[in-house]
Amino acid sequence: MKRLEVETRTILLALTGSRLYRVHNENSDYDYKGICIPALPYREITGDSQFIRQIRNGEVPYDTLIAEVAKLEQEMESAMKNTKLPKYPDQKLIEEKQIEIIKEYLNF
Repeated sequence: MKRLEVETRTILLALTGSRLYRVHNENSDYDYKGICIPALPYREITGDSQFIRQIRNGEVPYDTLIAEVAKLEQEMESAMKNTKLPKYPDQKLIEEKQIEIIKEYLNF
């Protein structure tokens, strides 16, 4: 993403690091962390697009936004617990796929 796109899609920006804890000096830089809603060029987020617009327009109270993020986090945790993915990746399979991709790329 380009900087302008990130800046226009940022919904939360927070100061972090030494300046947050007030232990900075005149040479300290500014550190920020934030939440940015990326563009989805090929599909519309059904049901969520209006909520995102309300966030951008400042119509959603901070507590509501935090509650929504917490709800999504719980849904993600539940999805991860219920997935059938292995605990560790199959390293041999990964290496085989890497070799396959390299051979295709180099036209062997």
